[in-house]
Amino acid sequence: MTAANNANFNDLASEVASILYFLDHKYEVKEANDPRFIPGRQAAIIVKGKQVGIFGEIHPQVLENWQIAVPCVAGEIDIEDLM
Repeated sequence: MTAANNANFNDLASEVASILYFLDHKYEVKEANDPRFIPGRQAAIIVKGKQVGIFGEIHPQVLENWQIAVPCVAGEIDIEDLM
């Protein structure tokens, strides 16, 4: 997770790409629909046809609920699915 005034989807996508490159996995991203993230600013991580994670920009309502005043990006990857 990153919390910063310049936190954004594109930077997080680059971090995801780096992680999966070093873990030696080919992957694709597909549009996701998770309410924790802003619509259109989130993606599912697909490896070998299976969703193994998700990442995106945290939805403003979630930030407000937690009284967080700066933009945040976050994600999750199921490492066991990659092994």
